[in-house]
Amino acid sequence: MSKILTSIKRHFRFFIIGFFVLYFFLGIFIFRHYGISWDESTSRDNGLIVYQYITGQNSNLLTYRDRDYGTAFELPLVMIEKETNVTSSLQIYYLRHLLTFLFFFVGVVFFYKIALGRFGPGIAFLGVIFLVLSPRIFADSFYNTKDIGLLSGMIIAVFTLLSFTKKPSFTHVVFHSVACAFVVDIRLSALIILPITCGFFITDTFLLSARHLWRFRIVMLSLFLVLFFGFAVLFWPYLWNNPMGNFMIAFSNFSHFLRLGDTVFYLGNYIPDKYVPWHYPLVWIGVSTPLPYFTLFLLGVGFTVHKLSRNIFGFYKKNREGLIFLTWFFGPLIMVIGLNSTLYDGWRQLYFIYPAFLLVALIGLEGLLSYTKKRYLLKIVVLVVGIVSILNVLRFMTLNHPYQNLYFNELAGGLENAKQQFDLDYWGLTFREGLEHIASNDNSKTIPVFFAHGHKRNIDILPNDDKKRFVVVDSPQDAKYILSNYRWYKDRNNYRWDEYLYTTPHPKFYSVTVDGVEVMTVFKPAGGTL
Repeated sequence: MSKILTSIKRHFRFFIIGFFVLYFFLGIFIFRHYGISWDESTSRDNGLIVYQYITGQNSNLLTYRDRDYGTAFELPLVMIEKETNVTSSLQIYYLRHLLTFLFFFVGVVFFYKIALGRFGPGIAFLGVIFLVLSPRIFADSFYNTKDIGLLSGMIIAVFTLLSFTKKPSFTHVVFHSVACAFVVDIRLSALIILPITCGFFITDTFLLSARHLWRFRIVMLSLFLVLFFGFAVLFWPYLWNNPMGNFMIAFSNFSHFLRLGDTVFYLGNYIPDKYVPWHYPLVWIGVSTPLPYFTLFLLGVGFTVHKLSRNIFGFYKKNREGLIFLTWFFGPLIMVIGLNSTLYDGWRQLYFIYPAFLLVALIGLEGLLSYTKKRYLLKIVVLVVGIVSILNVLRFMTLNHPYQNLYFNELAGGLENAKQQFDLDYWGLTFREGLEHIASNDNSKTIPVFFAHGHKRNIDILPNDDKKRFVVVDSPQDAKYILSNYRWYKDRNNYRWDEYLYTTPHPKFYSVTVDGVEVMTVFKPAGGTL
C-alpha cells in the first residue's frame, strides 16, 4: 500500500496536468453551445467605443452613456476581433465566448497555484474541482465577460499579492501593480485589493520581517501604489483626459448603480433593484452554491475564528493566507451591504469573491480531514456524503447542459420552488434554443418574433441565413412566435402587454426544460402574423 501511495504522490503532478488538458479541451469543444446573454452586446459596444477612441476613429467615448465602465477586458476582446477580421455576428460571439473561457482557464490555473501554496497538491486539486464544478460559474465562464472577467482577474491579483507581500522585489511590485490595475479597470469593486495589499503588507513588515528592512518595504509599497495608479490610467482610456475627476465620477456611479431601473424577483416578490434588502446577496449565495462547498465554507470560518481567538499573533504568523482569504470574501460583502449598493440578477456582481469562498472552504476541508484522521467510520461517512453530493452537482451540470446557470441547491427546495421565489434565466440564454427550433421547423422567408423578456440581439447567435429570416417586433400582437423566459411574468405593473401574453391562452410551440421545469416557452398565437 505504501508503495502505491508513494507512486501516486510521485506522479500526481502529471495527473494534475492531465486534468487541466482535459478541461481545456472540454471548453474548446463546448464554447459554441451557449446563447447570447443580456449584457453581451452592450459589453461589446463598450469595448468597441473605446477601440474607436484610441485608434482615432472618433471621440464618441467622451459623450457615451456608459463611458465610465471599465473596459480592461472588453477592449482586448474587440482588438482580437478586429485583428482576426471576424465580421459575422455569430463568429464574433463565438470568439468572445472562447476568449472568455480561456481567461477563466488561466484564472483556474492561478487558483490552483494559490491553493497549492497554502494546502499542498491534494487539497489544492480538490479546490480546482470545486471551482470547475460550480454550475453557475461554469456556465458564465463562457459568456459573462464582466463578472467572470473580474473573478479571473481577481484570482491573478491575489496570486501576485501573495508573492509581493512575501518577497517585495521589483519584479513582484511590477506584476502586482499591473494585475491590480487591470482588475480594477474591469470593475471598481476590485478596489478592495488595495486596502488588502496595504494592510497585510504593513502588518507583515512589522510582525514578520526583520526590523532593518522596514524602510525598504515601505519604499516598495509606495512604488506599488505609484505604479498601480499609472497603469490604472493607462488601461482605462476614459481616465486619460481627466484622471482624478473621471475616476471620482466612475466611483460615484458604481457605488449606486441606478441605470437599470427595473425590479428583481426575490423571495416571491418584485422589488425595485435600488431597494433590494441587505440580505439579498447572502440568500443568493446560500441557495445557488453547492451545499458541500457551503458546508465546508462554514467549517472553514469556524476553524479560523476559533484558532484566531486563541492566539492572534501566532495565528497570523502561521495562517496569514487564511486571513487574506477571509478579508477577500467578507470585505466586499460588508461594503456592498453597508453602502446599500444596487444588486440584481442574483449575486453575480460579487462572483469575484467566490474563489475566496472556496479557499476558505478548503480550510474547512483541511480541518475536517484532521478531525477525522483517527475516526475512521466518521471519515468514511464524510467521504461518501461528499462524493455523492459532488456527483449530484456533476449530474445536474451534465444533464442540463448548457443551462448550468439555472442551478439551485437543496436549500431552494428544487427548481420548481425556486421558480416561484427567484429570477431564473435572467440572461435570456434559453432563447437561442427556441429560435433554433423555430428556424428548423418554419421555412417562412420572414418570421416575426417577440421576446418577453429578451434582447433584440438574441438573433445574433444564429447562422446568417437563419438570422435574416427573423424580424424582432415590439408587440406580441405582431408576432408569429412569442418567446418567454418568464422573467417579470407576474409583474404586470411594468408591461401593458403582459395580460395578452400570459392570461390569453396561446398554443405552446416549444419549451426548454431544466430538471423538468419549464424555463422558456415558444408560443404560437392562433391569430399571429402570417
